[in-house]
Amino acid sequence: MHEEKRKVWFRKKMNLNLRPASECKFDAVSLGEVMLRLDPGEGRIRTARSFRAWEGGGEYNVIRGLRKCFKMNTAVITAFARSEEHTSELQSRVEI
Repeated sequence: MHEEKRKVWFRKKMNLNLRPASECKFDAVSLGEVMLRLDPGEGRIRTARSFRAWEGGGEYNVIRGLRKCFKMNTAVITAFARSEEHTSELQSRVEI
Protein backbone atom coordinates (compact mmCIF):
# COMPACT_ATOMS: atom_id res chain seq x y z
CA MET A 1 0.00 0.00 0.00
CA HIS A 2 2.76 2.43 0.92
CA GLU A 3 4.52 1.74 -2.39
CA GLU A 4 1.36 2.61 -4.37
CA LYS A 5 1.01 5.95 -2.57
CA ARG A 6 4.64 6.73 -3.34
CA LYS A 7 4.13 5.98 -7.05
CA VAL A 8 1.07 8.25 -7.22
CA TRP A 9 2.94 11.04 -5.41
CA PHE A 10 5.91 10.64 -7.72
CA ARG A 11 3.73 10.85 -10.86
CA LYS A 12 2.08 14.02 -9.58
CA LYS A 13 5.36 15.69 -8.59
CA MET A 14 7.37 14.61 -11.64
CA ASN A 15 5.21 15.87 -14.49
CA LEU A 16 7.97 16.11 -17.11
CA ASN A 17 5.75 16.68 -20.16
CA LEU A 18 7.95 14.54 -22.39
CA ARG A 19 7.32 14.44 -26.12
CA PRO A 20 6.36 11.12 -27.72
CA ALA A 21 9.30 9.10 -29.05
CA SER A 22 8.03 9.54 -32.62
CA GLU A 23 8.70 13.31 -32.35
CA CYS A 24 12.27 12.94 -31.02
CA LYS A 25 15.45 12.76 -33.09
CA PHE A 26 17.45 10.86 -30.44
CA ASP A 27 16.60 8.01 -28.07
CA ALA A 28 19.14 9.24 -25.51
CA VAL A 29 21.33 12.34 -25.12
CA SER A 30 24.32 12.70 -22.81
CA LEU A 31 25.42 16.03 -21.33
CA GLY A 32 29.05 16.08 -20.28
CA GLU A 33 32.67 15.96 -21.21
CA VAL A 34 34.43 13.68 -23.66
CA MET A 35 37.96 12.97 -22.54
CA LEU A 36 40.69 12.35 -25.10
CA ARG A 37 43.80 10.39 -24.24
CA LEU A 38 46.71 11.10 -26.56
CA ASP A 39 48.93 8.02 -26.86
CA PRO A 40 52.43 8.52 -28.31
CA GLY A 41 52.95 4.76 -28.68
CA GLU A 42 56.41 3.48 -27.76
CA GLY A 43 58.04 6.92 -27.81
CA ARG A 44 58.18 9.66 -25.23
CA ILE A 45 55.46 12.33 -25.14
CA ARG A 46 58.05 15.12 -25.27
CA THR A 47 59.54 13.97 -28.56
CA ALA A 48 56.49 12.39 -30.21
CA ARG A 49 55.48 13.72 -33.64
CA SER A 50 52.12 11.93 -33.67
CA PHE A 51 49.60 10.48 -31.24
CA ARG A 52 46.73 8.00 -31.34
CA ALA A 53 43.63 9.52 -29.78
CA TRP A 54 41.41 7.42 -27.51
CA GLU A 55 38.03 8.77 -26.40
CA GLY A 56 36.39 8.08 -23.08
CA GLY A 57 34.66 9.47 -20.03
CA GLY A 58 31.66 8.36 -18.02
CA GLU A 59 28.96 10.16 -19.97
CA TYR A 60 30.49 9.22 -23.32
CA ASN A 61 30.94 5.56 -22.36
CA VAL A 62 27.28 5.20 -21.32
CA ILE A 63 25.90 6.78 -24.48
CA ARG A 64 28.30 4.81 -26.70
CA GLY A 65 27.23 1.60 -24.95
CA LEU A 66 23.56 2.34 -25.64
CA ARG A 67 24.42 2.92 -29.30
CA LYS A 68 26.58 -0.18 -29.72
CA CYS A 69 24.60 -2.66 -27.60
CA PHE A 70 21.02 -1.57 -28.15
CA LYS A 71 21.26 0.23 -31.52
CA MET A 72 19.77 3.37 -29.99
CA ASN A 73 20.07 6.70 -31.79
CA THR A 74 22.25 8.71 -29.38
CA ALA A 75 24.10 12.03 -29.13
CA VAL A 76 26.62 13.76 -26.87
CA ILE A 77 26.38 17.46 -26.04
CA THR A 78 29.69 18.87 -24.87
CA ALA A 79 31.81 22.02 -25.12
CA PHE A 80 35.43 23.06 -25.44
CA ALA A 81 36.87 25.58 -23.01
CA ARG A 82 38.36 28.66 -24.62
CA SER A 83 41.78 29.38 -23.18
CA GLU A 84 44.49 31.19 -25.15
CA GLU A 85 47.22 29.79 -22.91
CA HIS A 86 46.18 26.18 -23.52
CA THR A 87 45.33 26.76 -27.20
CA SER A 88 48.79 28.14 -28.04
CA GLU A 89 50.50 25.31 -26.14
CA LEU A 90 48.37 22.74 -27.94
CA GLN A 91 49.03 24.29 -31.36
CA SER A 92 52.78 24.18 -30.75
CA ARG A 93 52.64 20.43 -30.04
CA VAL A 94 49.84 19.17 -32.27
CA GLU A 95 49.38 19.76 -35.97
CA ILE A 96 45.90 21.28 -36.28
